[in-house]
Amino acid sequence: METLTSFSDHIIMRTAKVKLNFINAARGTDMNTSIHIFVGHYGSGKTECAINYAIKQVECGREVAMADLDIVNPYFRTRQQALMLGARGIRVVSSNFNNDWKIDIPGISSEVQSFFVDNGRDNVVDVGGNAVGARVLARFRDQITDDSYAMWLVVNANRYESQTTNQVLEFAQEIQDACKLSITGLINNTHMLQETTLEDILRGDAVVREVSKKMQIPCLYCTCPPELMETCKAQKPSLAGEIVPVRMYVRPEYLMD
Repeated sequence: METLTSFSDHIIMRTAKVKLNFINAARGTDMNTSIHIFVGHYGSGKTECAINYAIKQVECGREVAMADLDIVNPYFRTRQQALMLGARGIRVVSSNFNNDWKIDIPGISSEVQSFFVDNGRDNVVDVGGNAVGARVLARFRDQITDDSYAMWLVVNANRYESQTTNQVLEFAQEIQDACKLSITGLINNTHMLQETTLEDILRGDAVVREVSKKMQIPCLYCTCPPELMETCKAQKPSLAGEIVPVRMYVRPEYLMD
């Protein structure tokens, strides 16, 4: 199987490369899918994954906009990188006045409505980190057709809320119940920031593989720090999903020391 090196590579692959029993994966791999929703527990790294995905899409020549729907967590949100993303041609819509993340209001901009219709662009949606945060999506359920979206669950098996298969399954069900949408794919984003090792990634792989089997959805990606890319590629096919490097944009530099 061809090895992919970025989120964007996977999007242009056709559904034929996904196992037939993973029917829902069509929404996650079809290039016509216009809505990509990232969900995950606090500390899963969903926002970093969403930002990396959006940047790669722009690099491939696609028009991209990001909606920050996280109204429950005041830290590490997409809106805090609005200027950087805007410089790359990515419009960020959030609940804040002019994306000023220091003025935090638990509300949704009316512009978010445009993210759930076919507008010719790739709409990336970063959702709050629990069922309360995901409930915001339920407001737009009637606008979202089943073939227009992919919803990817980001898993960090080093977080205490998602260390086991059962914990991830319970959380996934809570998210689906809250937003009235189905999770269509998994991302193994198991990490310890700059101290991430191959052992961390392999531990997450074991959890995500079991979740994949029980939910009957594919593990689409296995992320890693750029410096571990070659090490992880050498582990194929031990790692489920396509291996993609993820840079950290959201976390302040003082927390990386």
